[in-house]
Amino acid sequence: MARPLTITIVGNSTVYTVAPRRTSRAEAPYSQLLIEMLQGPFEVRLQCQAQWFGMVDQAADGYESLIRADQPDVVVIAYGINECMPRVVPNRLTDHLLDWNRRRGRVRDLYRGRFLPRVWPGVRWVQRKAAARLGLRTWRMTPYRFEQELRRLVGAVREDLHALVVVIAPAPPTEDILWLLPHLDERRDVYARLIARVVESYGDGVRLVDPATLFSECDDAAVPDGIHFSAEAHQQVAKVLTSLIEEWAAAHRPLRSAPGS
Repeated sequence: MARPLTITIVGNSTVYTVAPRRTSRAEAPYSQLLIEMLQGPFEVRLQCQAQWFGMVDQAADGYESLIRADQPDVVVIAYGINECMPRVVPNRLTDHLLDWNRRRGRVRDLYRGRFLPRVWPGVRWVQRKAAARLGLRTWRMTPYRFEQELRRLVGAVREDLHALVVVIAPAPPTEDILWLLPHLDERRDVYARLIARVVESYGDGVRLVDPATLFSECDDAAVPDGIHFSAEAHQQVAKVLTSLIEEWAAAHRPLRSAPGS
């Protein structure tokens, strides 16, 4: 009997966040849908190691524990949107303001419930004005470093595990997010070209999924909040990933045996 097809996903919140916020289990992200779509021909085991505000250097630095320890057949990588943003607000402050991991307590509840909601609009105003003035002069991670970190990550997976690597580029931002972060569309395009260049340099074992070509239009229907996929868009991403994985697995892995065979 063939061992399970093992998939590891590393990336940021675009991997598991559905926009607007999901109202049922049926409105699933592609990280969940992949298991359901691949369960027919394969027994699937999936590890989602994506992180809120995750960046590519975290996966490259944590390769041993996040990826290698599980010995996956397929690694899906989804980075770029956080790294390409302007470094106007310090990374740690942004992470703190938007952190989901919130401890409870009287003082903490007052701080999160009353103080931060008053601070956040001012931070957003500064971010918007500075982003408009700075253009492409500052990044949360420079394009050069992003490309090197992505190459480090992809190279480790290919040389060590010989696994299929699928890299998902960021979706083109919509008008709502461009109001807050002017020039984010240009920034995204810079990173999308870098991602495509890295993928192309590795040949057949590394594939690209670019939402800019996957959807007829990356608008509010596909990316309602300007960054995260809608439930319907997650379905489309999952279908493309399923097709790529099935095609690769057919040539590299046996299908699951039928019961009693």
